[in-house]
Amino acid sequence: MTVPPTARESDAALIESSLADPEAFAALFDRYSAMLYRYVSRRLGPEAAEDVAGETFLAAFSKRHRYDLEQRTRGRGCSARSSPRSGRDE
Repeated sequence: MTVPPTARESDAALIESSLADPEAFAALFDRYSAMLYRYVSRRLGPEAAEDVAGETFLAAFSKRHRYDLEQRTRGRGCSARSSPRSGRDE
């Protein structure tokens, strides 16, 4: 069961915190890694899923300074743009 945003620190707040304290990003990994792994595993298989999930989080971490912190009120953040294989150059 997903915890409502009001009961946990928002993704935007975690990203903002991680700019000063990179270890804060681990909470996002903990929150989404299993879900991402399952999604990719169903499409590419378990071996590829591990690589793709790792690459995705590495890309998100390295580009977290580009995250639009104002997205917190619009409901979208870096997840729509962070896939390393999305073909987008953002």
